[in-house]
Amino acid sequence: MDNEHQSLSSSKTAHRDNVAQSDNMQDKYAQHSNPHGEQAKNEQAESRFSRRRFLRSSAAVSPVLLSLKSPTAWGSGLGGQNCSIMLSGNASNPQNCISEPLAPREWKKILNSRRDSPQYPLRQSLQSGGVSGNSAFNGKFLRPFNQWRYSPTKGWMFKVSFRKSSNPKFKHTLKGGLNKKYKITIAFKPTSQKNKNMGDDFVITLEPRHFHQTVVAAYLNSYFTPGLISYSYYPEQINTSVVQTMMDVANLIMDELNKGKKPNNQQATIHQPFTRLVRDLARWT
Repeated sequence: MDNEHQSLSSSKTAHRDNVAQSDNMQDKYAQHSNPHGEQAKNEQAESRFSRRRFLRSSAAVSPVLLSLKSPTAWGSGLGGQNCSIMLSGNASNPQNCISEPLAPREWKKILNSRRDSPQYPLRQSLQSGGVSGNSAFNGKFLRPFNQWRYSPTKGWMFKVSFRKSSNPKFKHTLKGGLNKKYKITIAFKPTSQKNKNMGDDFVITLEPRHFHQTVVAAYLNSYFTPGLISYSYYPEQINTSVVQTMMDVANLIMDELNKGKKPNNQQATIHQPFTRLVRDLARWT
């Protein structure tokens, strides 16, 4: 029993450290690229508070999650309790019933749910944290790149052109078919004299497959972790992973530019960071 308590304590401590580290990274990005960095920091803190407040009362909506999937798709919750018991209302500890991650199609139903729908409490809990079907993707995940970011070692600066990029609402990214691809336009300007002599500014528009949809679904799953959904990441980590992915993409493009090449938007190497992120975040079936 002592070993079990020590393991659980170590796990909680590690989680707090990981979240704190992610918070610091996200705050750093916001302050560096946005003159209103303090405002962004306050918004993030408020969102985290709303999420924690909801998770403390997660028992109220645990049965709601069960209505989204067949009982056979559910595993056991904490303490070995089978989640299917919740369907009959006989579970004594509904907060111990943990769902597997929900797929985009299931989150679409939640974000579009009406007041008389069993999924509506989940939509309400998201709204309490400032998240809704009308939340804009770029404002939530790409805001650090709305201003020029300098890379002295590569001799370039870059930014995401919000004017030329798609900015879908959360509820639209969760649709299937052609809606799985949206545009991200990145502009580059040379800052070193060497690069200025090589040519003009460079603009590239990418359409990473499944990127927007996967990031939104991952964020929604992470919002209810660990109280209701067993998912590998927390909201702060989703934000940070998107920032890191965009940095990796920009660095690959700048490497090509420094070789005297003009990369095209179909170049596989440029899309590798997007592909890795989608593969890593998509933990649903």
